[in-house]
Amino acid sequence: MSVITNSIALAAPYYNLILFAIAIILFLKLIPNATRRMYALPWNVLFVAVIVFLIEQLLSVLRQTGIVYSPVHINGFFQLVIASLLVYCLLIQKEHVQHTG
Repeated sequence: MSVITNSIALAAPYYNLILFAIAIILFLKLIPNATRRMYALPWNVLFVAVIVFLIEQLLSVLRQTGIVYSPVHINGFFQLVIASLLVYCLLIQKEHVQHTG
């Protein structure tokens, strides 16, 4: 692997944690502004997907620093859970739109 590839592989989990912090701030601003007319279940499922993403990234950072040993293929399981939650979120929203529209 080249130097650039190694640099990106080392820095990406840290950048992802920064993006996670931004996403949490946005969720915290969204929740108090929720009205009774807002269908919140898809947002709750999306929040769970973001939490799974946090666990995946923390595990990656801890593995890189040598604090925790975990096999690399476990990231695939986390990504499968995240993708499944996002698809479920879309299906929930589609069902809600069909019933209300």
